[in-house]
This record gives sequence, C-alpha cells and structure tokens, in this order.
Amino acid sequence: MIAKKKSALTKKILDKFGLGKRKITRDAQLLWILSFLFCILVVRLFYLQIIQATDYSSALTSQHFNAVDIKAKRGNVYMTDASNKPIALTQNIEVYNLFVDPKFIRDKPRVIDILTPVIYTHLCEKNGLNEVDTLGCIQNIERFAQIQILPVPKVVFYTQEELGENYGSTTGISLRQQEIIEENSSIDQERREIINAFSGDQAVGIIKSTLENKISIGLKEQNYLGYFENAAFLAELSGLNLPYVSIQGRHYVYIVPWRVGNLSDAKQQLSEVVKKYGYAYSDQQINNLFVRQENRYVKLADGLNATLAKQINDLINDNYSIKSTCEWQDDSCVKGIPLLHGVGLEKYETRYYPYGTFAANLLGFYSKDGYPLYGVEQYFDTLLKGTPGEIRGLSTPLLWQVGSNEVAITQPVDWRDIYLTIDPMIQKKLEQLAAYYTDLFNADSIAAIVMNPFNGKVVSMVNYPTFNPNSYQEAYQLKPLSLTESVFVEDDTYRDIPVFYLSGEKILPATYTQRKDPTLQKYISANKLGAQVFIDKNIAQPYEPGSIIKPFTTAIGLDSDEISLYDYYDDPNKVELDIGNGLVQVIGNADKKNCWGIHPLLHAVIFSCNIGMVRIGQQIGKEVFYNYMEKFGFGKPTGIELAGERQGRIEGPNNIPISQFYNNTFWQGMLATPIQVAAWYSILVNGGHVVKPTLVDKIFDPETGQYMENQPKIGAQIIKPETSEQMRDTLFQVVYAWLTRQYGIPGYTLGGKTGTSQLAFQGKYMSGPGWTDGSFVGIVTKDDLKYVVVIQVHRPRTTQYGEYTAGRLFGDLAKFLIEKWLITK
Repeated sequence: MIAKKKSALTKKILDKFGLGKRKITRDAQLLWILSFLFCILVVRLFYLQIIQATDYSSALTSQHFNAVDIKAKRGNVYMTDASNKPIALTQNIEVYNLFVDPKFIRDKPRVIDILTPVIYTHLCEKNGLNEVDTLGCIQNIERFAQIQILPVPKVVFYTQEELGENYGSTTGISLRQQEIIEENSSIDQERREIINAFSGDQAVGIIKSTLENKISIGLKEQNYLGYFENAAFLAELSGLNLPYVSIQGRHYVYIVPWRVGNLSDAKQQLSEVVKKYGYAYSDQQINNLFVRQENRYVKLADGLNATLAKQINDLINDNYSIKSTCEWQDDSCVKGIPLLHGVGLEKYETRYYPYGTFAANLLGFYSKDGYPLYGVEQYFDTLLKGTPGEIRGLSTPLLWQVGSNEVAITQPVDWRDIYLTIDPMIQKKLEQLAAYYTDLFNADSIAAIVMNPFNGKVVSMVNYPTFNPNSYQEAYQLKPLSLTESVFVEDDTYRDIPVFYLSGEKILPATYTQRKDPTLQKYISANKLGAQVFIDKNIAQPYEPGSIIKPFTTAIGLDSDEISLYDYYDDPNKVELDIGNGLVQVIGNADKKNCWGIHPLLHAVIFSCNIGMVRIGQQIGKEVFYNYMEKFGFGKPTGIELAGERQGRIEGPNNIPISQFYNNTFWQGMLATPIQVAAWYSILVNGGHVVKPTLVDKIFDPETGQYMENQPKIGAQIIKPETSEQMRDTLFQVVYAWLTRQYGIPGYTLGGKTGTSQLAFQGKYMSGPGWTDGSFVGIVTKDDLKYVVVIQVHRPRTTQYGEYTAGRLFGDLAKFLIEKWLITK
C-alpha cells in the first residue's frame, strides 16, 4: 500500500513537469526527485542567508561577542598646606588576598612553615598599611582562627530604684549581681594579663594549627558567607532560626548545605535577608552557597600589602621542590612540582585613608562592598569614580577575542581629583580642642565650623566623637553594659546614646521602657555613639540654636528702620501677651538679674533678654519677620558639597499662631544646623551679602590636565551695609561685656554671641546639666574679619550654659587663629 502511494506521488510530480507520459527509468525518476529537493534547499538557503542575513548575523555576533569592563581610576581628595603643597587624604592602594588550593599541596608541613611568618607579619605587625599593637594582634588572630582568646565581660544591670539609698555604690546589689561584678573585675584583670603575656610564639602556634585545618582535601562541610559586624543583621539572621545558617565567633556566617530542607525556600530566605541590609550577593553566589563544594579555593588572608605580596611571590618563584622529600612515587614526585604550587595571590584595589580619623566626617568612606557613604566620597561619587570603559570583540570558547578588526574599545573616562578648602593646621587644632572639651564637659558630642564669611570657604569642620574610615566597621561593634556604664540607662540625659537589649537570640534597639528594665540584658556600642558617629552633625542634625539667633531679630528691626539699638524698653522679666480668644502667653527671661529694668535694645541682645526680642517682634510684625527669614535662607539647605545635608525647620507667617511667632523671635521652636548658622552669620557681618558655603577649592581634570577653580558664589544683598556694620559692633559688645576677661585676647577685638537651648523630654523643655545644647558664634576679628566660627556642644554635663562650654572652646580657638594669622600674614 505504501509503495503504491509513493508511486502515485511520483507519477503526479512527473506529470506536473510534463514527464509523466515518457517512459523513464527508476534511476531517472530518483534523479528528478533529488533535483527537486535540491531546488527547495537552495531556495531555503537563499531566504536564510540573503533575505534574513542581517538578523542572523546580529544574533550570531551577540553570542560570540565578549565584553570586558575597563575600570576607571577613582579620584582622590586633597587639601593644601600653607605652602600650597597638596596633602592626599585618600589613596587607592593595591592589596592582595592570599589563597591556596589544597589539591595541589603535597608537602603540607613545609608549606605551613613557609607561609606562617608572612601571615604572622600581616596579622601582628603590619596589617595592610596599619601598624598593629598587641591587642590588635590578638583580635586579628581571633578573626583568622575564629577563636576567642580574650574573655568577654558578663552583663550586669541594676536601676537607681533598685539600689535605693545605696545608689552609686555596690552595697545593696543583689547577690547574683555582686557575683557578676566581681567576676567582671576578675575578667578585666585576666584580659590585661593575657594581653601583657601574649607572645609571638603563641601567635605562630595558633596560625600553624589554623593552617593545618584550612589546607585540607575533600568536600566542604560549610560554605563561607562572610564576616559581618552589623548587629541588627546578625540578630535577625540568628532570630530566623535557619538550620543551615551557622554563626561562629559572633561575626562569621556559614551556610551548611546538607542541613537544607526545601532548597528553593532556603535560597529565597537568605537572599531576602542579605539584600535587606544592603549586602551585594548575586543569585549565582546565593546558589553556590547551597552546593557542597570541593575544598579548592581557600582564602588564608586578605588585605596583604605589596611588601608581603612580594615576599609570597619570591617564595613561589624560589622553585621549592618536593622531589627530595616526597614519600610517594608518582608523576609529581618525578617531575619535581614546585612546593608552593597551589599557593596564589589575588590583587584588588581598596580605598585607604592615610590620616585615619583626621577629617573623617568630611570625607565619609568607601565601603568594603564598593559603596561610597557620607561626606565628600558620597557627594562627589560620580566625579570621583569616572566612567568605566569597555573592550568588545569576537570570541571563541577556547580563545578570548579573535580578529583585531573585530575589537571595539571604549576608553574609560577617568576620575576627577577634589581639592578641599580645609586648612590642615586649623582642622587639626579644632579636632584636638573638640576631643579635649567633649571629655572635659562630659558632653555627648561637639560640632564646630570655621568659615570665611566673604567667600564661603570652610577652612575647618569638625565632629567629635568621630571614626576611622579604614576600620569603619568598628562602629557596629557592641559590648555588654558594664557597671561603670550603667549611667547610660539610669540617667535620662544619656537618652541619645543607643542602647540594645537581648531578646532571645536577637539583639534589638531598646525603647525607653526597655532601657529601664533591670531584667533585660543590655549592650551599648563600643564607641558609645555607634553608627551615629558617621553623621556630620554640622549639616545633618538640626537643633534649636537658642540665643545665637537673637542678633537676626535685631538686624531685621534695624534694616526695616523699625528700631534703633538705643530705643529703650521696659523689661519686667515676665510679660503676658494677648494671643487671641481670651488666651494669654507668658514669656520670661532666663537672666532675670541683668534683664530687669529699663534698657536700650542693645542691652537685650548682649544679655539675651527674651522680652526685648518680643518687643522687637511686636514692632516689625510677622510678615516682615518671616520675609527676612526667607531671604536669609532659614529653613533651606545651604548646598554645601556634602552628602546628607538637612534643611532645618521654620514655619511661614500663614502657618503659625501669634504665640509661636513670639517664641520664634528669640529662636524657640525653630531648627537649624551649624552650617546654616555659619551662612546666616556671614550675611550678618560681611556687608549683607548671601554667600554659599563651600568645601571645594578646585577640581583637577586629568583629561585636560587643568584645574577648575571653584569661584565663590555671592548672592543678593539682603541687608544694608550699615546694618551689617552695626551688627558687627553689637557682637563685639557682647564679647566685651561677657567674655573678654574669660576668653579675650589683649589687643584684638573678638565678636560673638552665646546660646543655650533647652532640650525637650516627655513633652516639656528641661533645664540643668545634660539638658541643653550650648552654642557660640564668634567672629575673628571685628577689625580685620577673617573667620566666622560656629560651635555646638551637645548635652554638656558640667554646666548648662553655652558661654562656659562653647564659649570657652571658642576662646582657645580664637587665640590659635590669631597666632596662626600673625605667622602666615
């Protein structure tokens, strides 16, 4: 039947071509059929190779093209010294990972003996570019070996209510608490003894035993996820109770593949939690973590400097051979494979800050994951990092790019170098003063700025406490709350210091109630402020500046011709103001002794009399007051070149009741940052011109080899020159009346204004040590104005008044600035 059908089909084809009636042999018939099929093939090939040639060529090219990024160099940040010599605040350095493939190690004892001295130098002498002391050596050894050498103090908690009349002493503490206190005392002594006794031989022994374990052949029991110091991430990961997650040594996280139940769910769970905290793991990396892998690539150390890397390479190239010592007879023994075959180095680039904590909050830092965070690093990331280039070319599975005519190269657009306006001498001095006075005043923090009021150049900007960008991870380290630190939970003035508590296996931020709970185990940041040290309080932490803003109310009255400094007013120390609807507002003075009586308005500025400011406010009215505030830039960011600037807060005339307007005249209820205050004071004293604060002196473009100078940005004149002159003289009068004997410098006329603002707690303003922000704005000097200085002391606990905290620091700084100016004049 099939044969008949084929015969009929053949006849039909032959008939179509007029050949059916001829007598044709079977061979001829087959030839005609093959010819017909060949014609179909030719037509099909013509369609594919001619008509659709472009589409298929593009698809083929895309499959065989390989693209490789050409990384652009990251620019650096500089400042210049008095001789205009550049000082590099950042560097891009090449460091190395040391790794080994255990499969190729044949004489493990000799390899360990060779590598141990190099690793010891890295861990205990010079880690990267940083010198290492004994404590640092022990901590590095702990991380390397994932062991605990130093004992950790236990947690002890008690409250003032619990101790009663015995508050402040150990008497009356519960028996268990007393035991813990004694144990911690013993532990502290033990830690000191371990540090003092720790020797190089001990370190070498631990390194060798660790290498013995790491250099092993077989399948890994667990895969390394990473080393983490983010307490919140570790707490959440631990709290998920995932059977395949192993947290070792408090910071090391491993994935144990053989413990996984549902593989898909496990991958999703891990991916979600790592991405939540900003850790960059690709889907492929996540997948690999759940596969038992052969123990091939084993990282022994990371961050080796170039000197140690050269030592490793020299050792590898010394052609150590296992031939003379191997106890087996195989190809490797006969051929004499190099002893360190399987040991290698991986080079990578990292950001290094050669001056450590110096200007750290200005710079920010470049994270280990490759993200710029805070400061200049984040603000200028686009300029600093440049644009990567690319090499694209045809490739094969065995060879990379083939055919020189098929290679397309896009050159990278290189970095820019940023030169700051910072004066290194002033910056260093102000950092020293901020550190000294933070400790002296037992304050939470100090923020300070020195700025040129005529061109806006910031010559110094300081935060204390600060951090080291080379080891920024330390800001996330927690420690148990000790007996001497219990004040952080007992004294409410320390409520800005972050406290954490242990909830099951999670460590979580404590609420106010939880801070007070004596049954909870609590922790604090090792550096006291935790990650808050990254925040530049000069730009990103608005506060109520207090009386340092009273000169602006006065300047508005003068400039609008509504008042004179010598207009008299009667100050009874307390007034009741009609605010409508039958309501009255009571306003009083802080300094009742000096404010009471009949005085000129100048007196109200000098002695910070609130009622005097209210009288000026009543004279000029809401509309005029807030119109000037808007022109000064109140409530607006300054635009300084730092990431994270916040704008403060001030309401407009249509949004606030008359009572709030009265409070605003002496600056209560409005928020500002120190950089805003510096910008506003510059207007007040420079002749009345708006000036934009800047940190950028110039930018270097490597493509052109040219420096792009940053021109000062001077805006509109918003107060009259004579108003500005009067305010400069007023600020001199303040210092002359209050501070000359304390902080004055003979022969020089300093100007300034003190401020003390109360901090709110549970719905009301508090007073007393620890409940204020002390501020001072100074001008150096009145007769030869060069600098505006803004200083904020947050929660001083030795006194509540700004003149005795911020004012004292200003006095020391002003003396230094004058001495420096005389030297460099």
